Amino acid sequence: MYHRPWPLIIIAIMHMLEPLTKIAYFSLIQQKSPITIILNQFQQLDILHIFAFFFLFPIGGIAIYAVKHWSLWVFLGVECWAIAANFSQLHHLLETMQYGTFATIILFAAVNTAVVIYLMIPAVRVAYTDPRLRWWEAFPRYFVNYPCSYGAHRRGTILNISKGGLFIKPDNLNEQHGIIHISFIHDGKEINVYGRVIHNFTFEGEHGFGVEFHELNEEGHKSIRKLIKTLESLKVKRRPERRPIFSSFLNWAKKLPKGEGIFPEKGPRKQDKEADNKNKKAS
Repeated sequence: MYHRPWPLIIIAIMHMLEPLTKIAYFSLIQQKSPITIILNQFQQLDILHIFAFFFLFPIGGIAIYAVKHWSLWVFLGVECWAIAANFSQLHHLLETMQYGTFATIILFAAVNTAVVIYLMIPAVRVAYTDPRLRWWEAFPRYFVNYPCSYGAHRRGTILNISKGGLFIKPDNLNEQHGIIHISFIHDGKEINVYGRVIHNFTFEGEHGFGVEFHELNEEGHKSIRKLIKTLESLKVKRRPERRPIFSSFLNWAKKLPKGEGIFPEKGPRKQDKEADNKNKKAS
């Protein structure tokens, strides 16, 4: 599958690792071992303190990484809790002249505020509020060449397939609509599925129609999952191409000096749709 936008991944990782960062910081400042720092938190016998110290920010990180409609509300709740908890400590830190810890809390508060502002920018927030723009959730398309039968004794060739559907090039140029039955052979076994025709268009010079799987039964789900697993293990050519995550990160990092990659960009899923629309107009 596609990777999530790197800015969101980095923000999520920072929040998930926040407890380790605090432990390392206090260990350095107080000249105590990390184990001692951890045990000190439990000695307070305060459930809310323990929860806030070890779990609060990781929950925020998980919410950001999930990129769902509830993510922003969970994240904002985490940030409000953190600010309220830290604010109550600031006066005490000043009175006891713990200026280093005071400055650290202010720094973390500033960073958290910047993150909140970033996520509230419309170009970023829309990924959480509009599922159609989460292009990284698209299933990979595997390029295949499976003769198939469909509909009322019509024949064609499946040119690509994913967990969500497939593309058929018909033997005779004709448009299809509605729900159709599709049958094809993979690894010596016949696979039968139903699918809804969602559009007729030209894909890489081949006119055909895209099908979305419809109400697959348990056997159908199992057959498609096994098929996709086999195609992936065989490294069958697919779209998007396989790219190591480190390579993806480097490509993103190279854009930063140019002022690009700061906000989630228009993804491959939308680009594919625009390319399909262009092909429709040309056909």
